[in-house]
Amino acid sequence: MGQGRNRDYLIKTASGSVLWRNQKFLRPIPEPGVARDGMKESPTGTTVSGFKYLGSILTEDGRLYIEIETKVQKANTVSYLLAPLLKHPNIPIETKAKLINSIFIPTLIYQCQTWTLTKSLARKITTCEMRCLRRAVNKTRREMIRKTTIREMVGTAPVLHYIQKQTLRWFGHLTRMAPHQLVSKAHNKKISGYKARGRPRKTWIEGVKETLKTHNIPPIQAVNLARDRKIFLPSTPKTVQEDG
Repeated sequence: MGQGRNRDYLIKTASGSVLWRNQKFLRPIPEPGVARDGMKESPTGTTVSGFKYLGSILTEDGRLYIEIETKVQKANTVSYLLAPLLKHPNIPIETKAKLINSIFIPTLIYQCQTWTLTKSLARKITTCEMRCLRRAVNKTRREMIRKTTIREMVGTAPVLHYIQKQTLRWFGHLTRMAPHQLVSKAHNKKISGYKARGRPRKTWIEGVKETLKTHNIPPIQAVNLARDRKIFLPSTPKTVQEDG
């Protein structure tokens, strides 16, 4: 059992699955054979609130808080292990940039092509990114150097730009996918039923449209480019929406 300021969790790997317990986002996991707190017993086993599959954490409510938190923790661990190299004054900054691009960033944004990022989640990812980059140039937040300047010193693009590129890449796959395939059916399916009160949650395709709007690509043109395998973003982003 691990304790945190805003969470407590339980990882159970006896059967090869990972079960999560979180006070804020998930329901508590009951003892084996006991159904309580919304957990359901079925003839084939216990219905859990979340599980890990191929590096992604799937939750009952479909939110990304747990997955992003896990990715950030793993990326911080990688950054800590790379700290002796990133802080070494005799290692060229080009070599440090290659280490960051080949080890740190893939750990942070693994399976990011299906993410639907809110402002708070994007800020959390950017904070983790800048912590590693400041370590590479031996700068601290107290020096009040802008993020764009830090990235220019290291020679890397914003991590949110990597996420946008992967998202559009998956959008291209989804556009070219046959209608009878399961992923295409799930994407095009219309959900009917009662809608809860409040503002609707941001969907994945809305995030894709925001990315296209940022780069001045009309949605119809994006579909045609995706079918021809010609949709891509420039290596150097024009603008990336972030704080600071």
